[in-house]
Amino acid sequence: MRFNPASNQVPQVWRMAWHDNKGPSLRFRSISVGEHCVVKGMVSPGVSVGKGASIEKLSVVPEGGQVPDESRVIGNPGFITDMVKQTEDTSSDRQYFIVGFLKLLWLAFELYLFFGSTFLGQYLWLSKLPQSWRYAPVLNWCLLILWFNITSIGTSIVIKWTFIGKRKPGRANQTVWRKVADWAADWHFNVSFSTLKYLTYNSRMWNVVLMMHGMDIDFASFITLANFPPSKVDLVRLRQSFVSNISFDITRDGTYHQLSIEQSSLGYGAHLAGK
Repeated sequence: MRFNPASNQVPQVWRMAWHDNKGPSLRFRSISVGEHCVVKGMVSPGVSVGKGASIEKLSVVPEGGQVPDESRVIGNPGFITDMVKQTEDTSSDRQYFIVGFLKLLWLAFELYLFFGSTFLGQYLWLSKLPQSWRYAPVLNWCLLILWFNITSIGTSIVIKWTFIGKRKPGRANQTVWRKVADWAADWHFNVSFSTLKYLTYNSRMWNVVLMMHGMDIDFASFITLANFPPSKVDLVRLRQSFVSNISFDITRDGTYHQLSIEQSSLGYGAHLAGK
């Protein structure tokens, strides 16, 4: 059969194929996810996730993958690291309510801490600024933001050592208090001085701040501050490395594990697990 591109006539064989198939269509393999699963990553077409399984953040389960019941998947492509222990205590509605209520109380305390720090800063220098200067309000706000970030570093260090202390490899007791304490320290760390960390990205100053939080880090390493919350820094050792936006775990099989990064370059989206 010959077909002339300049002609508007479509060969009969193509018209029949179009009408017989009722137009083009895309079909994907179905995805199956069991009960009580936690999916923070991505599952590809044709994946079957068993009951109680956990797909961690930034993990990708490849097409057609089979995730067994109560297993834990990390990495890209995803691989099974250990089994998830399902207990009634960790999934009880009562525990969720207590944890949520304590988090709300902590947020209320953070508001009082913020306003208290603001009023103290204004008391220290507001009366000393030349009020007749046209840029006095701008300088006041700049000093206020700088003051709040500096005091937040100090309060973050105090909160870390008060709530968490020195974390060592060993058994992980995930009690209600431990969950709330870790969350409170991490929330204050990530939110309080967010402005300053973006203005001083990859600065050695943050190496010193992490040292004061308990992290074993040298001055030859470049880090992204948000990757290392206070609840994990005690179990991380960093030497002569560059670390971009990554995620990592220090808990496995109910046990805290040490994570060591030496002379490495970790790109965006990498996921590490303690050993």
